[in-house]
Amino acid sequence: MAREYGKIEHGFWTGETGREMRGNPWQVRMVAAYLMSCGSASMVGIYYLPLQLMVHEIGCGLTIDGASKALQRLGELDFANYDADQEMVWVPNLARVQVARTLRMGDKQRAGILAKLQELRKCPFVRDFYALYRDAYCLPDCPDDVAQKQEPMKALQSPLQARAQSTERRDQDPPPLSTGTGWQAAPKPHASAAEQMSGYRLVARFGILRAEVFPECLPWNTARDSNGDAHSFAQMLAPEELEDIDATMRLALEHIRAGAEGWKHPRMKDPSFAFGAWKSGFHGLREELHGARPATRSGSTGHARPEGAGSFAQTGDVKL
Repeated sequence: MAREYGKIEHGFWTGETGREMRGNPWQVRMVAAYLMSCGSASMVGIYYLPLQLMVHEIGCGLTIDGASKALQRLGELDFANYDADQEMVWVPNLARVQVARTLRMGDKQRAGILAKLQELRKCPFVRDFYALYRDAYCLPDCPDDVAQKQEPMKALQSPLQARAQSTERRDQDPPPLSTGTGWQAAPKPHASAAEQMSGYRLVARFGILRAEVFPECLPWNTARDSNGDAHSFAQMLAPEELEDIDATMRLALEHIRAGAEGWKHPRMKDPSFAFGAWKSGFHGLREELHGARPATRSGSTGHARPEGAGSFAQTGDVKL
């Protein structure tokens, strides 16, 4: 669930790092402020952050390439570290600002920090956090099951470099499965990134893909996993199901766009209702995606719903 607010100390603008940022493009300071205050951020400063989401929420003409360069510069300033493979960011000083500079052994916030670090144990940044805050927060030794860095941090790529590398991978990998609708399944995401899935990330990802399929609609910026149902759904998904999240979301949105059979309910243009329909019809969408059931027909009349569609959106799980 997204936090309600984030702190930015006045020293952010006048401190040593802030002064160093002044000679850089505006994108550097904008991204730095966003990393400190965005809804995705966690109390430990380690969180999942796709570049597309950051660019979408900042706006102001920021591009993917501009965001990548800004993150790279912030890494050089030791302000933030970004893992492009896992799409995870760590802002080392964020915990000092959002939590405290030091914590005593009996402080109740320690339990929340340890629980969050355990949740993020597949991210190598967790080891860095233990090393930085072990004494200040009276933390135990880093658990053995926390991921270790296998190689030095990769430099962020420009969109052209990423596209070239993606083309090389497609030459080596088998072709994606056809859905029968003219759209093809996206490449499978990094496994460790999928393990970090939560309800908020599901909602945010659906909003990003909806903006691509319905570019004429306003961005969906106000969705919240108000009672945690989306998070519970995310936690129940098996690894192979997590890999199909993007593909099934896009397939559902394409069906809505085409007025396909079972997806022509009048409220399907409502993003909250559409998100609920995707969740309710997730299993059927996967079967269609992998050829286990016939492709959904387009242009059918009537308001038939996907299995269970509507019930999820009506429970108050996602709020506008």
